[in-house]
Amino acid sequence: IEENNKNDNNNDEYDDVDPNDLAEILQDKDNENNDTSQNDKTTKNDEPSVQEASQNDEPSVQEDENNDETHPSREENANEDEHENYQEYDEELFDYDIGSTSKTTRYGRTTKEVDRYGFNLFTQGHKETQYNPEIAKIIAMTMNHFNNMMMTNNTKSQYAFVVTYSLKKGLKHFGQKGYDAAFGEVKQLHDRIVFRPVNINELTPLEKKRALESLIFLVEKRNGTVKGRYCANGSTQRSYIEKEEAASPTAASESHLITATVDAEEKRDIMSADVPNAFVQTDMENNGKNRVIMKIRGVLVDMLLDLNAELYEAFVVYEHGEKVLYVELLKALYGTLQAALLFYKKLRKDLESIGFKVNPYDPCVANRMVNGKQHTVTWHVDDLKSSHVDATVNDDFLKWLNKMYGDIEIAPVKATRGKIHDYLAMKLDF
Repeated sequence: IEENNKNDNNNDEYDDVDPNDLAEILQDKDNENNDTSQNDKTTKNDEPSVQEASQNDEPSVQEDENNDETHPSREENANEDEHENYQEYDEELFDYDIGSTSKTTRYGRTTKEVDRYGFNLFTQGHKETQYNPEIAKIIAMTMNHFNNMMMTNNTKSQYAFVVTYSLKKGLKHFGQKGYDAAFGEVKQLHDRIVFRPVNINELTPLEKKRALESLIFLVEKRNGTVKGRYCANGSTQRSYIEKEEAASPTAASESHLITATVDAEEKRDIMSADVPNAFVQTDMENNGKNRVIMKIRGVLVDMLLDLNAELYEAFVVYEHGEKVLYVELLKALYGTLQAALLFYKKLRKDLESIGFKVNPYDPCVANRMVNGKQHTVTWHVDDLKSSHVDATVNDDFLKWLNKMYGDIEIAPVKATRGKIHDYLAMKLDF
C-alpha cells in the first residue's frame, strides 16, 4: 500500500513537466532505480539474516535522509556499471581494443577510427548513439516516405521501387528492353576504354586469384525506362586493401544545408549538376605491379564481341564450358574499393586548378572569388551544387564541367537550373 501511494505521488510531480522532456526524465529515473536495485542485491547477499538486515538498514536510511548530497560510493558504482556496459557492448559487437580507438577486422587487421569529416560514415568506428528529438524527426520522416511509396503506388511500381535484377533475371523479366539497357552500358565502357583485354597466360597466379567478377544490374526507373548498371565485385579487395586507403570523403549533411541557407539569403543563382560515368573517367593508379584484373563472363562477352570482335576474340577462353574474358581495368570502375577516392582526388585537383580553395572544415566544400563575389561548390561523389549571384558564372562553370567530364556523343553533364532542385534525395526550393 505504501509503495502504491508513493508511485501515485511520483506521477503527480510530472503533471507540469514538458512532454518533450518527460521521456528523458523517466529514463534517468529508471537508470537510478536499476542502480539502486543492484546495490540492494549486493547488500542482501552480504548480510546473514533478514532480521539483521532490517536493523542495519534503519540507520542507513536515516543517514541518507539527513544528507542532501549523493553518496560518493554509489555514484562511483553507477559510473563503473555504465563503463562495464559500454565495454561489453564494444567487445561483443565490434571487437574494440578497450582504451584505444582501433579495432580488429575479420581478417585480423587493426584499423584506426577516422575523423568524421575526413571520410564517410562507413569507415568510422561504430558507437552507441543517443538520438535527440531533431534527428528522431528526420528518421521518422524518412521511414514515412518509404512507407508512403509502398502504400500509394500500385503493385508494379512497388516492385520497381525496391527490386534490382541481375542480368540473367533482368533479361528474362524485361526482354529486349533489358538487353538494350545492358548493351548500352557495355558499349559505354568500351567507348571510354575502361579496360583492355589481357592474355590469361600472362597473368600471375595472384592476379588470377584476385580477379574481380564483373556484374551488371538492371532496374526499372520511375519513368518506365530500364537502366543498366555495370560494376565490379570489389568485396574481395577488402582482404588486401585497407579501408583508410580506399574511403572517399563525403560532405556532411550540415554543409549541404548551411550552404543552401547562404544561397537563399544572398539570392544566388543555383545550379545542380550530375557528372556522368564519373568513376570510369578516372584513371586507375596502376604502377604495373598492382594492376586490377576483372573477369567477364557469358552474355557480356558476346556483347563485347558484337562491338569489336577483332579486339576481343583472341583473348576469349572457356572455363567450365562458359566464355570468359580477362581484362585489365584502366579506369576506376564502380564497385572497386578505390574508385570513389580516385575520383575525389581528380575532382578536387581539377577544382583547385581553376582557383577553388577547399574548406578546412569539410573537404567536399570549395569556394573561390569571381567578380568580387563568392562562388561556392559542394559535392557528394559526382553530384555537385554550384551557386553565385551572377548566373553567367554558373553558365561558364557548366561549360567547364562538360569540357572536363562530359561528352556530347556519349553523355553530357546533366544540369538543373532554377529555384527547385532535386538534390541528394532532398527537394531544395529556393
